Amino acid sequence: MQDKTRNFMPKKIKAYMELHGLTAADFARMLNVSHATVSKLLNGDRGPSIELLMRISKVTGVKMDDFFCPDSSKKGRECEGRLLSCTSKNGEGL
Repeated sequence: MQDKTRNFMPKKIKAYMELHGLTAADFARMLNVSHATVSKLLNGDRGPSIELLMRISKVTGVKMDDFFCPDSSKKGRECEGRLLSCTSKNGEGL
């Protein structure tokens, strides 16, 4: 059985956090999850459940599909060439 979250890319979460000056602890509170969960997501050690992905999408304003590498042969950390954008406070992309 293929892990459905193996292509998860945490770069947008990191970009959102940097843009808004958030720590992993801050972001964990926003999502109502543990700091350890956010750390594992950011390090690529685990992918999010669908419920958590929905919360991340709502908080960041990034579509759920945009958190995944389009190349299913690569893991999210290895996916290259994917243009990432993140919504800033004023609605402009990164």
